Amino acid sequence: MHYKLFENVLRSLGLSDCEIYSGPKHPETIALVEGMKNLYGKPNLTIALGAQYALEKMAFPMIEKLYTGFKHYEHLGKHDLEYFELHLVEEPEHLECMRRCVERYLKTQMDWTDVFSGATQLLN
Repeated sequence: MHYKLFENVLRSLGLSDCEIYSGPKHPETIALVEGMKNLYGKPNLTIALGAQYALEKMAFPMIEKLYTGFKHYEHLGKHDLEYFELHLVEEPEHLECMRRCVERYLKTQMDWTDVFSGATQLLN
């Protein structure tokens, strides 16, 4: 599971379980998490699909940059960085899967408008 692998990275950096599970602390992060909950919780599935597509689209470059940064911690070994190594392989497939899902699900111009709206809202 994603979060379990990322927990390993954080523990390797010395964070306690209390720190890991304490939740977002910065207003920007709190706003992002709440915004995502709102987008994914709407009854309109096409808005959620758009949000997820945007998230998958930005995931690979984000993980790639984070991996570059985490590799500067010389005490982190291959096991500690498994989250990144796995996602650098899997993220392109996640994006392709979401692309196929969006294409298959959308039927009307309004569906495309909703997907664009969900993607834009997530990125904002």
